[in-house]
Amino acid sequence: MNGRRPFDAAWRRLVSGPSIALDGPGGEMVSDGELDQVSDQQDKQKLPEDAALRAIVEGVESETGEQFFASLVQHLASALGAQYAFVSELSHDHKRFRTRALWGRGAFLPNIDVPLAGTPCEGVLHGQMSHFPERLQELFPADRALGDWGVHSYCGVPLVDPAGVVVGHLAICDDEPMWDGPRGLSVMRIFAARARAEISRLGAERALRESEALYRDLYEHAPLAYFTFGSDGRLRRWNARGREITGYTDEELRRMRTLDFHTDAPENQEAFARLEREVFQEGRDLVAEVEGRRKDGSLYWARVSLSPLRDEQGRITGARSRPSSSSRWTRSS
Repeated sequence: MNGRRPFDAAWRRLVSGPSIALDGPGGEMVSDGELDQVSDQQDKQKLPEDAALRAIVEGVESETGEQFFASLVQHLASALGAQYAFVSELSHDHKRFRTRALWGRGAFLPNIDVPLAGTPCEGVLHGQMSHFPERLQELFPADRALGDWGVHSYCGVPLVDPAGVVVGHLAICDDEPMWDGPRGLSVMRIFAARARAEISRLGAERALRESEALYRDLYEHAPLAYFTFGSDGRLRRWNARGREITGYTDEELRRMRTLDFHTDAPENQEAFARLEREVFQEGRDLVAEVEGRRKDGSLYWARVSLSPLRDEQGRITGARSRPSSSSRWTRSS
């Protein structure tokens, strides 16, 4: 045995290029370059032609979402011979980070929420690329997780969005010295770019879901009734107030058309003629007073505001109706 560790050999196989100076107090490499430059490097870094690196790429290229993060840390640790690998997302207050996937000693571990202060990740999540080749626990005595993991070396790169904002980081740790870590930062930047993009994509999806949920809640519990229906008059959507006004259940409303709960009053005939002409044909808003019939047979008058609904090509496909109380509004006793 020549004593050379698989980790060091893996780094040499994966990357080539000039050495990076070790300038930190623990002999570590600390880069405080501009964040937009780091982000730009992440996006434009070319993949080295190497079988081990290709194995990482092939392991993650078809994955998305949480499965991507899990596959990334597993393949990164395996290819580089590191005991631990994780990808994180920075909290909104920039005081904590939470792992999106954590691989340690051959298995996936539960995700953890970590205070940033006093950890080797602190500089990385402030935009630096950091490498601590040894004595990690001596340099960061407040980080008890390092002792629990039994690690002594560290390498990490920030995940930087196109606006230059750090959103998380990708890091590896090992229980033996990591002398060749600086040469591998370019490789980690490549995967950091994909991880950053995936965090951004998931964040956008989460924001969209939350916005849609908020809209549904506001729509459902609005104090005014809302109905939407197609150009064929068949109901598509309604809210709780709409059910209350008509007295019908959801199941019943799904089978109904707007004509089904309106009377044959002359005002209604005129309103439906205007609906066809002004809303469906001309695409204009309409306000009319109509007489409705509830499920129990009682009658009521409502002032209805109607607006056209359009598809992505701008074609009118239906209308939105908002009935409100009329000067002739009545309720059955």
